[in-house]
Amino acid sequence: MSDAALLFAILSGASAAAYTICARYGSAGITPPLGGMLVGGVALLVNLGVLGALRLRGEPVHVTPSGMGWLLLAGVAAAGVDLFGLMASARGFRVSSSPVMTGTYLAIVLLVGALVLREPLGPLRLLAIALIAAGIWLLQATGV
Repeated sequence: MSDAALLFAILSGASAAAYTICARYGSAGITPPLGGMLVGGVALLVNLGVLGALRLRGEPVHVTPSGMGWLLLAGVAAAGVDLFGLMASARGFRVSSSPVMTGTYLAIVLLVGALVLREPLGPLRLLAIALIAAGIWLLQATGV
């Protein structure tokens, strides 16, 4: 993994943490579908700005039908993240409970990586999935 890839992964994680905290504070003051549209609209404007900056630097825009199709599906999934996350927060889901969402995400990604994408699934990854499931159960059992 390159240093740039690691940096982008860390920035993605920091962005997800900021999203979770902001969504928690904002969820009580807006209907979840409207909140999701607001989040999506701001994301659209930010991405348009970044794309414009890349084009000004002379970088090409790369688009394939397959890439577009997968990212359209990712957009549907992102809407679910917004909608269900805001609905959970509006109903009292605490920011400190966000490992439940993160753990669910990690377990699904590990399983899909192994079962669908044929990525290696060794004993340590199986242990990781078991520990994630145990962690989610412990968080729920302690009322977090």
